Amino acid sequence: MTNSKLVDLYRALSELKGLKGVKFNYGISKNFAILDSELNSIKAGLEVSDEYKLYDEKRVELCKEYSKKNESGEPMIALDQATNTTKYIIANQTGFDAALAELNKENKEIVDARTKQIEDFNQFLEKESTIALYKIKLEDVSPDITTEQMINIYPLIEE
Repeated sequence: MTNSKLVDLYRALSELKGLKGVKFNYGISKNFAILDSELNSIKAGLEVSDEYKLYDEKRVELCKEYSKKNESGEPMIALDQATNTTKYIIANQTGFDAALAELNKENKEIVDARTKQIEDFNQFLEKESTIALYKIKLEDVSPDITTEQMINIYPLIEE
């Protein structure tokens, strides 16, 4: 199982709260404990440096400066459907691009370090995990579990 799948499994386990069965809940709790320490290590690998935070604050200020403004003078933002994130609506793209290029040039080492950190993190997510999960016997699975929930925790089930 890849490290990325571990993250998905952790999310799936959190959706099982409230299902019946002492042995089932014991197995879920045990796996939560196992995955919690592993995921804390994974999250630590993506922590943003203080230097990058300062750079990003400056980048956001540029976005605000070059964005379209509403009647109140506030920067306008829109939802990016592809990434499901909000983005500033840039009014002067040429000016913004030039200012951002200058900011990136001034902070090249910081931006490059963050880019490498993200690349390394993504490679780590695709690697096979060596973590040993606690198996739950099929007969101990809660009778109230849905098919979707069962599919999500399938790697934990022992027939």
